[in-house]
Parts: sequence; structure tokens; C-alpha cells
Amino acid sequence: MLIIIILMSIFIICCAVFLFAYSGFRKWRREHIRSLSVNLDRNYSSLSLGDYAIVPKQGGDICYANYFRNLHTDRLIMERYFSLLKKGGAVRLYIDTGDKAYFSNKKIAPYDCQYLHPVTLYEENVSPAAISSKKRLILNTLRFITTGFGKRKKHLQFVKADGCVPEILESNDDFIKMQQLCSKKQLSLEIYCCR
Repeated sequence: MLIIIILMSIFIICCAVFLFAYSGFRKWRREHIRSLSVNLDRNYSSLSLGDYAIVPKQGGDICYANYFRNLHTDRLIMERYFSLLKKGGAVRLYIDTGDKAYFSNKKIAPYDCQYLHPVTLYEENVSPAAISSKKRLILNTLRFITTGFGKRKKHLQFVKADGCVPEILESNDDFIKMQQLCSKKQLSLEIYCCR
């Protein structure tokens, strides 16, 4: 009987922690992620992409950075949302050159499905129906807990890569496609590398 009480207590505590984290994630999401279904303005000055933990806060732009992101997903998001930028706008790519998985991983994470069109997900062999919205919320909440409740990394400093591309990006297919799209649509591609 004592074991059952202890197990039920642990279960209740785990549920309480999860609910607390879930409410924190929803609050963070409302504050940091613009809802395109509510606000379909155009002529934004910039689109920020990369790992959210290293993207500095900036006003007046669209920030579609997310935790545990990869360059392939950033390219797909840029291809979908570049039309929201004004002519001559900027795509800001915040990268950690020491994070090799960011450049090599091509898998779309379940928490990035919300940013991509269903046709794009189909082309990438991702089935959003396989990941129900409830599972996605649970994954997002767990991810939010593991990242320290949405805290950013404080020790990172960025250097804008003016005119020079970091070595790791020179031969990356996704980066080359991003460059081509930006030059075709008269957008500037700004790369910020963290030290």
C-alpha cells in the first residue's frame, strides 16, 4: 500500500511539473513567436533564423528561430516566408559554427512542422498527421524544460560575416540555395557567427 501511495505521489508531482512547464511554454510562445494566422502584415525589415538560444532579441522583424534547428529547416522556412519582407529586406542567419549537427542534419523536427506548409512536409517525407497536435505540444513542453524554460545562452557574441562566408557554409547545398533565392528576390543574407 505504501508503494502505491509513493508511486501516485511521484506521478502527481511529475504531472504538476509538466503542467507548470506547459504553461511556461505557452507564455513563451505567445511572447516570442508571431502568429501568421493573426497578423499577415508585409514589408518587414528582416527575418531571423537559426537556433533560438543564440538569436538576440530584436524588434521590428520576424523571428522564426527555434531550439535544435538545422540549416535545412531554416532554408525551407526562408523559402516560405521571404515574401513577408520588403524589397531590400534582410534574412539574418544566426549560426554557431561549432555546432556540426546544425549543418549536417536534414531532418525536420516535429516542433518545426508548424512553420512549414503541408506540401513542403510531404515533399520532405514528414507526416504531420503522424504527429498529432497533442504529441507536438508534449514534445514542445519537454523541449522547453530541457532548454531551461526558454533561456538564451548569455556568453555568446556575434560577428557579422561581411563579404566573407564561414568555411563550413561555402559548400553547403542549403546555404547556396539560400544565397541564390536572396539574390533573385533582392534580399540581403546576413550571417552572424557566434564566437
